[in-house]
Amino acid sequence: PPRSTLFPYTTLFRSIASQQGINVSDTIAFSKEWSVRLALSEDKMETKNYNKAGAQTTTFSDSGLSPMPSVIYKPRENVTTYLTYASSLQQGDNAPAGSANANTGLAPYRSKQWEAGIKVALSKLDLSLALFRLERPFAAVDPKDNTFKISGNQLNKGIEATAVGEITDNLVVYGGITILDPKMEATGNPLTDNTQYVGMPKVKSNVLFEYRVPSTPGFVVGFDWQYTARRPGDDTNAFWTPSYSVFDLGARYTTHLVGKATTFRLALNNLTDEHYWSTIGPSNLTGANTGNMTAHLGAPPTVAASMSVDF
Repeated sequence: PPRSTLFPYTTLFRSIASQQGINVSDTIAFSKEWSVRLALSEDKMETKNYNKAGAQTTTFSDSGLSPMPSVIYKPRENVTTYLTYASSLQQGDNAPAGSANANTGLAPYRSKQWEAGIKVALSKLDLSLALFRLERPFAAVDPKDNTFKISGNQLNKGIEATAVGEITDNLVVYGGITILDPKMEATGNPLTDNTQYVGMPKVKSNVLFEYRVPSTPGFVVGFDWQYTARRPGDDTNAFWTPSYSVFDLGARYTTHLVGKATTFRLALNNLTDEHYWSTIGPSNLTGANTGNMTAHLGAPPTVAASMSVDF
C-alpha cells in the first residue's frame, strides 16, 4: 500500500486487525427467585498481514456469535447464585520477532468459560465466591519450522473469594483470594504437557484495610498485604521463583483549602524490603529452551507523597 499519514513507513512488517460487532443483552425474570440474563454479540474479525515491501502476504477473517447466558437464582433477598457460560470469538495473537512469520497476526479463535458463584449482601459487607473454568487456544513458536502457531490449550480452573465493605463503622476491607490451577494441554511435547503455565501462581491474594480515625474527620490510614505463591520460571517447570508477601502502609487526609476539597496522601510501600519478581512472562511452550523469559523486579521500599485539589 502507498505511504499514508497512518502508515508512513513501507519498510516494516505490518499486521492490521479490524473488528465490527453488535451487542445485545436482556434480563428476563420468571419469578422473584428465578431469572435469566442473555447477552449476545455478533462479531466480524479480519486480519491482514504485509511484508516489508508492502505486499499483502496472508489474510484471515472469521465471524460468529459470542453468547453469554446466565441463570440466576435468589433464595433470599440478599443472596444471589448464578451459573454463566461464555463462548467468545477473539483476535489471534501476533507472532514475535525472530519467528519465521514475525509480526503477523494469527486467525481469530475462541475462548470458553464456565462460572458458578454466590453473592451475599450483608448490611455493610458484600461477600462473593466463584468457581470457574476457562479454556483458550495458545500460540507458540514451533522449533520444527520456527513458525508461530497454535500449539496447545491453556486451561485455568480455580476458585475466587472476595469481601468488600465495612467490618465496623470505621474499618473497611477490600480483599480477595484466588486459588488457581493453570495448566497447558496438547502442546505436542511431553516436556510441557500438563505443566503449570509460566508466571502464574496457584495462590494469589490482596487484602487492604482502611481505618477512618474517629477523632480526626477526613483522616484515613491504610494497610495493604499482597501475597503471591511460587511460580514456574520456564516452560518445562524446571525452576521456580519463590513466593512473596509485600506490605504497604498509607494515609490520606481530606480537608478544604480556600473552599476546595484537598487531599494529602502518603504511602510507604514494601515496608519489609521484600526482594521479588513482580511479573514473569513466557518465551515459548515447546520446551526448546529455558531462557528468553520476560521478568521484572519488584519495587524496593518506596515513599510517595501527593496532594490533589478538586476544582
